[in-house]
Amino acid sequence: MTAALAPGLKHQILLTVEKHHTADAYGNPGVEVFATPALITLFENVCGECIRPFLSEDGFSVGTRVDIRHLGATPLGFGVSAQCEVIEVDRRRVVFRVEA
Repeated sequence: MTAALAPGLKHQILLTVEKHHTADAYGNPGVEVFATPALITLFENVCGECIRPFLSEDGFSVGTRVDIRHLGATPLGFGVSAQCEVIEVDRRRVVFRVEA
């Protein structure tokens, strides 16, 4: 990881809820809303994209802790926006605040 990575860095991803994002696709039959596992994946993706420019060419990031509250149901066809902000950098450990 390069030294330029610092708290305050932000990134955003927008997506439209599709069938493969729904709770139905994750094993909850008939529930056609954005699934919690899909939300966690979205958070992993927004954080990974945020720091990708600061990683070596063969570098990667791995999430190790998730603390989330999924408070609203987003139906098929609706948009979801995920934002992250780097709030701490400690050597190779990066802490994010995320919101969707």
